[in-house]
Amino acid sequence: MRTCLACHAQLNNTAIRAGICPSCGMPIGQSANTSPSNLYSGTVDLESLDFADDVGLKDATSTVDLSSQGDAAAGGISGDLKTHGTIDLPPEAPDVKHPAAAGAPAGEGRRAEGGAAVGADSGGTVELSPADSGRLLKGVTPTESHRIWEVWGNNLAEGSRPQATLKIDPTTTLGEGTVVIKSRNVAASHDAPSLGMADYELLNEIGQGGMGVVYAARQASFNRRVAIKMLRPGVQGKSKQHEFVSEAVTTGDLDHPNIVPVYDLGTNADGALFYAMKCVQGTPWDDALPTKSRAENLAILMKVADAIAFAHSKGIVHRDLKPENIMLGSFGEVLVMDWGLAVRFTVDPDGEIRSAKTTMGGTPAYMAPELVLGPMERIGPAADVYLLGAILFEIVTGKTPHSGKSAIECLHAAAKNVIEPTDRADELLDIALKAMQTEPKDRYGSVTAFQKAVQEYQSHSESIALLDHARQQLVLANQTNDYQDYARALFGCQEALALWAGNHSAQEEISKAKIAYANCAKVREDYDLAASLLDADDPAHGDLLRDVQEGKREREARTRRLRNAKRIALALIAVVLTVVTTAYFEIRKQRDRAEQSRQRAEVARADEAVARQAAEEAEADAIKSRDIAEERRIAEQQARRNEEQARKKEEQARKEEEEARKRAEAAQRAEQYEAYIARIGLAAAKIEDNAFSDAERLLADCRESEFRHWEWGRLWYLCQQSVETIRAEGPIESVAYSPDGRRALLGSWDGLVRIATLAGQSPPLAISHGGFVHAVAFSHSGLVVASGGNDCRVRVWNAATGDPIATMEGHGDAVVSLAFSPDDRWILSGSYDGTARIWDAATGDEFAVLEGHSWWVWQAAFSPDASRIITASQDGRVMVWSVADRAGKLQCEPQTEFSGHGGPVCSAAFSPDGTQVVSGGYDGRVMTWNPADVKPVDLAARIAGMPEADPPHRTLWGHAASASCVAYSPDGSLIASAGHDNVVNIWDSQSGTLIKTLRGHGGRVRSCTFSPDGLFVLSGSHDGRAMVWSLEGYREVRVLKGRVLEGHTDTVLSARFSSSGDQVVTASRDRTARIWDASRPEMLRELSEGHEFLASSAVFFADGRRMLTAAGDNTVRLWDVAAGTELLCLEGTGRDGALALSHNEQWILAGSTDGSATLFDLGGQLLQRLSPGEAVSGAVTAVGFGPDDNLLLIGDSHGRCQFWARTSENGPWTKRFQRHNHSRRIVATAFLPDGRKALTASLDNTVAQWDLETGEELTKEVLKHPGGVTSLALMPDGKQALTTCDDGRLRLWDLGNAAVVSEMTAGDNALQHVAVSRDGGRALTTNAVDRLVRLWDLGRGREIPHPKRPGTAMLDFSILGGLVWTAVFTPDGTRILSVGGNDARIWEIGSDRELMSFSPHGAVAWAEFSPDGQLVVTASWDNSAKIWDANTGRPLRKLSGGHARYVNSAVFSPDGNTVLTAGDDRTARFWDAQSGQLMPKSLVGHTDRIRRAVFSHTGRRVLTVSDDKTARIWDADSSRIVHVLSGHEWAVLDGAFSHDGRFVVTGSEDNRARLWDAETGEPIRTFEGHAAAVTSVALSPDGRRLLTGSRDHTAKLWDSQTGKEILSLRGHDQEVTSVSFSPSGRQALTSSRDGTAIIYLTADW
Repeated sequence: MRTCLACHAQLNNTAIRAGICPSCGMPIGQSANTSPSNLYSGTVDLESLDFADDVGLKDATSTVDLSSQGDAAAGGISGDLKTHGTIDLPPEAPDVKHPAAAGAPAGEGRRAEGGAAVGADSGGTVELSPADSGRLLKGVTPTESHRIWEVWGNNLAEGSRPQATLKIDPTTTLGEGTVVIKSRNVAASHDAPSLGMADYELLNEIGQGGMGVVYAARQASFNRRVAIKMLRPGVQGKSKQHEFVSEAVTTGDLDHPNIVPVYDLGTNADGALFYAMKCVQGTPWDDALPTKSRAENLAILMKVADAIAFAHSKGIVHRDLKPENIMLGSFGEVLVMDWGLAVRFTVDPDGEIRSAKTTMGGTPAYMAPELVLGPMERIGPAADVYLLGAILFEIVTGKTPHSGKSAIECLHAAAKNVIEPTDRADELLDIALKAMQTEPKDRYGSVTAFQKAVQEYQSHSESIALLDHARQQLVLANQTNDYQDYARALFGCQEALALWAGNHSAQEEISKAKIAYANCAKVREDYDLAASLLDADDPAHGDLLRDVQEGKREREARTRRLRNAKRIALALIAVVLTVVTTAYFEIRKQRDRAEQSRQRAEVARADEAVARQAAEEAEADAIKSRDIAEERRIAEQQARRNEEQARKKEEQARKEEEEARKRAEAAQRAEQYEAYIARIGLAAAKIEDNAFSDAERLLADCRESEFRHWEWGRLWYLCQQSVETIRAEGPIESVAYSPDGRRALLGSWDGLVRIATLAGQSPPLAISHGGFVHAVAFSHSGLVVASGGNDCRVRVWNAATGDPIATMEGHGDAVVSLAFSPDDRWILSGSYDGTARIWDAATGDEFAVLEGHSWWVWQAAFSPDASRIITASQDGRVMVWSVADRAGKLQCEPQTEFSGHGGPVCSAAFSPDGTQVVSGGYDGRVMTWNPADVKPVDLAARIAGMPEADPPHRTLWGHAASASCVAYSPDGSLIASAGHDNVVNIWDSQSGTLIKTLRGHGGRVRSCTFSPDGLFVLSGSHDGRAMVWSLEGYREVRVLKGRVLEGHTDTVLSARFSSSGDQVVTASRDRTARIWDASRPEMLRELSEGHEFLASSAVFFADGRRMLTAAGDNTVRLWDVAAGTELLCLEGTGRDGALALSHNEQWILAGSTDGSATLFDLGGQLLQRLSPGEAVSGAVTAVGFGPDDNLLLIGDSHGRCQFWARTSENGPWTKRFQRHNHSRRIVATAFLPDGRKALTASLDNTVAQWDLETGEELTKEVLKHPGGVTSLALMPDGKQALTTCDDGRLRLWDLGNAAVVSEMTAGDNALQHVAVSRDGGRALTTNAVDRLVRLWDLGRGREIPHPKRPGTAMLDFSILGGLVWTAVFTPDGTRILSVGGNDARIWEIGSDRELMSFSPHGAVAWAEFSPDGQLVVTASWDNSAKIWDANTGRPLRKLSGGHARYVNSAVFSPDGNTVLTAGDDRTARFWDAQSGQLMPKSLVGHTDRIRRAVFSHTGRRVLTVSDDKTARIWDADSSRIVHVLSGHEWAVLDGAFSHDGRFVVTGSEDNRARLWDAETGEPIRTFEGHAAAVTSVALSPDGRRLLTGSRDHTAKLWDSQTGKEILSLRGHDQEVTSVSFSPSGRQALTSSRDGTAIIYLTADW
């Protein structure tokens, strides 16, 4: 069979006729013509080359003809002579004894039958010459042995080893064509005279091989480091030179990221051949393979396979793949080296592979049988597949597939394909063995097929990873002999098998874990536990189970013996008592006898001797009785001792039993914990995949778990987002709302049509349609419903009773779409038969058939006025049809068609106004388009194959699979789309923005629709559930940003809950803090103050306690001078800074944006808008109050003056005069104290004086200047005035005679403003360009210089920083107020000391509520903090002067009386929260900036974290360091106390979080899992959970008691800057550099 020459896939007759390869898409003819194999089909004519002394090429540029025959070799080898190096042996290498003659054993049989176990580790290249066969090796047939020795020879060099590369010396074929070899200037680094002209500078020798030497060099043209491989001068023969050229050409033809690139081929000045290639800094894979994990080695192998697949596409087979020939770069590169044995091949039309004749070669330890036995024509891509499998075998087993004591013995093993035996049972091993099949046809058909097999194995990685962890746990358990460790190992193996039933290794490990666990229990004599673990049916458990049972029997025997011993002791005691009693009575008897004897002795002295003897006997009996009593006492003591020993043993047994029970309970609890964590992780993964049904089942299994916490509540919340769920017994295909929105209609595969009352208790009305129900529809009257199914019928039912009304037959296949016309006269159906049909809803008669599609019609729908129909089809088209009722007969004609999807279209719908259409397709795209914009089909162009322009449309991207249903909301503002990715997306129809994604279904969503009021969405899914969603109520998270909220415009640096949890405050780099309602969410107020830009004027109140500023940001602001805080903001006051304060300090006069002047009271209420009354007016640029405040003067940018007067105290101001005497902008106004005249200064070079009685200009009293007048200040006596001018001079005028009294200058080019002190003795001028403020002594007429900088201005803002436009005296004349940029600042005269600033916050780094929620404190990068009223948003106090650099955090103490700030100046400082005063104590000790400072919950301790890699715990009262927490490797970015104060948690740039003992300062555990710095940390109120935020864009939830990662919270697309829990612990809050803050909601747990 023919194969594709590009990808080598087999071609069937259909593909050959079509001329296209079905696998790669390459035209068959093109792939045959462009195959690299067709470019190299000749041989090398060595005689045509003129080599100099058999060493190099003479000419500067020589051409190698590759079209004639000659000697050639099989490629060069490079590298040093390490273990896997390269050895080139000349053809005259000494003979080596035949391995069989030396008694070397040979491998025998296949892997299943065993094989040679001898391994050798050597490298290099051994060249062989043909020779006669030797003696027959064991296990090899005479024919095979003869062939091996015939091909490979019997003269192997001594010491050659199986892992060396072997090659022999027959004639080769290089190829067809020519190679141009140019002469290059190559100089050594020590040859200084030649370096200037050198193309290559040789730096040092890297290594040597049999044929070449490799140098590190610098290529001058690119100034880069390269490797130069140069043919050694001692190498003789043209075959070697051609071999060298062949290697360079072959490698150079392979341009692939994983193949070392060749840059140049040339000769040096002596004619020696060389080629330049990339110099790789790295390690050979064979050195690194044993130290790398299996996953890392597989990743390298897949890159090698990519390179080999590319080489095969170029018609080249490597033939010598092995880890030694793979270089691992220092930066992750994987490069396939050593193409010296590469061979070219072609594929015949009949599919046979033909290789060019060349040398046999390869590495015996890895070789395929055909690489040993040949013939060369047999060698093709299958050989490289074998070698890849051999490398995979080594990765799995740690050894090469073939072995032998010598190279020839290893060649025999390779020829027989004897694989090294291994006791592993592994899926990867099976893949390797399939790749190493003896017959090429039995291997994987291509490298790609081999890669797919490995990738399929990797898809089981979760199970494999779990098994690897369980193995590690088992090793640990064997070391600790801890029941809990054994239980974890066994549970991990069981979970691995549950995740992948084909994981045979897991099954084996389960058996091993049970044996090890049981052995441990057996040693502890816990025989019951051991027996419960062992399986009598498992042969591996048999011996141990018998030992356990025997031990159990011995334990029971010991127990019985103990009970018997107790019985014997009791019997002994009874005997002793009996003996003692008997002895007692006997003693009494003897005593009586003695008495009788004594009496008889008295009576008869004759019997004295007998009586004495009786007495002696009585005495002896008494002694005996005493002995008996003593024995009884000893026996009693022994019995008591025995009883005590028995009691102690029994007590010990009880203790051991209790300990065993506790260990078993702990092991069981550990198993339950691991199971809980595993289920949580799996549920989270299912939710991520939108498999909510599976997730809900997993979470339900954890409902009673004692370990349930925040993560369960979070995941359960995500599974319960729908308002109502209606279940069916099969997949739901179609849903619909009733017109009143109170009922839902469902059609499903269980053959039933269900009508459910929403929010009702009664079961749905079930109507049997039969078969699969694919489509349902409600009539607009709500009285009937229609259904369609795979019975090809449309059925109409009574919606109240379910009784059938009509059946419509005509479709030839399943009905998949239904719709009623707006007047309910018609029913429209779409079908798999490729048509849409219109039916009479009352009679069931067929009115019209819409034929035009070539495949299934998925949906058909009416336009709102029923004048058009739209159909969506599997053929990739959406067609729009016109509908006309002509004489009672419907006529439907196609108007246009939309083919923008480029594939099947599943659904389409008209917008409510009928102007737009939305469609959804198999490609997951949702498109909106206007049918009027779609041009009719150009059939001629389509037939001619001309390209067609895409019709105008908008594409909505959001589905990961087919968009199966689309629908407009009733008002047309929203679009709903359902998809096979299990979600429903809600879009803004105007902007195309994705607003919400409704997640909760566990299967593909086939249908969706809006409720009639547009507030809900109904969806039906193949998970058998229909869900009702509230568009307003659905929130997986609450995101504090969006179109409506108009949130922060820059990074959100922190977000914190209030103490009640009902509000959130966020701090942002946009210089604001915002307070949000945590339940909606909705911004309640913004915490900001100060001008945004162009602050240009200021006016003090008489007492100096307040002042006004105006700016180009269209605002006037009222400030508290002492606190530095803003009291009031007036908006809409114009952009020219016009500002005046009435003398009674009750009114503010300013400009506006419409040419009017605006008059406000001090409460901010607009009293009157003073409009010029002209169609065209200029902006208000200057304003002023008359002496009695009853006269107003307004000047504008056109030079007009308006005089307004008020006749009554409470009356309005009315325009009195309007004059246009100035020709340019009026910059200043002033009233004389007597109220008779006013002044206006203008850029027209004049200051005009006005008679206020007549409103006329006093033309004889004009103050004329040589340039534009920029500013005017009236002296206190009203007789003189100061002006500044564009000429840079300050002039003092006598107003009576309009003459200059004096001029003052300091060399300024221009002056923008002048101000005079209250006493009239001094003045201030401002040069905004040079940023200078000068102080003048008006009495002396000269400047007062800076006392510390003689000859310079009093304020130089090029030194002080910032801008200046205006400067005025404070009312007491002791300080200067500068205004410019976005701030105003008060300075101490002569010291450059800033006393107060009035400005917006810089970037707000932190914001925190006070404990009672009434205040908020913010920390800013403007070196200050501020306290705000949380209810009004008004600033109360400014905390400045304590930090010299950025303030990074600010928090209240638990009692709310103190504020703690921390900054870049390495200090943390305390402030009085009531007064805003800096307290004397501070925390000093860190050696780098402090990121955060927080109080413990008692307020007695303070935690600070710093870039100096430490955190510190301080005593809050004494400021003494209690503990230094050292252990992080990089800066510590955040820290927090636990709520009970026992623990501290920190997060660091070293990607870790750490938990510490707050009492001892000792580390407890480390939390590792983030891929970037941990920026923020928080502990839950109960301390059981830790939340961390990171620069890897995620927040993670951890078990603080075990250190186990539980859940990742995603939602931000940039760094997470802060994390926190709500006070109840129910919600989590994060903020991010993406400008958002997110509240993660949970269900109750």
